[in-house]
Amino acid sequence: MIDTSGKSEYSTVSHRSGSSLFLLELIIAVGFFAVAGVVCINMFLHAHRVSAAAREKTEAVRISQNCAECFLAADGDDDEFHSLLQKAFPEAALSEKEAPSAYELLFSEGGYRAILTVEHTEDKSISGSEPHLNTLHIGVNGSNGEEVYHLDVSDFPQKGGSS
Repeated sequence: MIDTSGKSEYSTVSHRSGSSLFLLELIIAVGFFAVAGVVCINMFLHAHRVSAAAREKTEAVRISQNCAECFLAADGDDDEFHSLLQKAFPEAALSEKEAPSAYELLFSEGGYRAILTVEHTEDKSISGSEPHLNTLHIGVNGSNGEEVYHLDVSDFPQKGGSS
């Protein structure tokens, strides 16, 4: 029997082959854009994490710096230091810890917690009277509870010294 339709069986195969190549190319393009999208989302998430960590560190440094300024302004007087802390951080809850000269600042905004410990020691290496060396240890914890920043500040008090 002779085929009179005018179509050969090879033309149908090549038409199917062309559409399956187009479909394969389309699948590869969609896959490439999906992978590129995932990479971009990961980059944005990483940038967000770095930005959040930098913001947390900046706030911890600000809190530490203000505590250090209050400590230096108090010039060794614990009551004045407590009063200056209350004035510097009216939004924070200030409480005294069990240890002498230890304070805790709790910030409702951001969830920061600052632990302040004051050490009073005598420095006998300086001739004459025995001056006191005051050191403040500041540790600021972030909202996750881990320490974000630590600062130690030392000061020789100027009040009440012999002239």
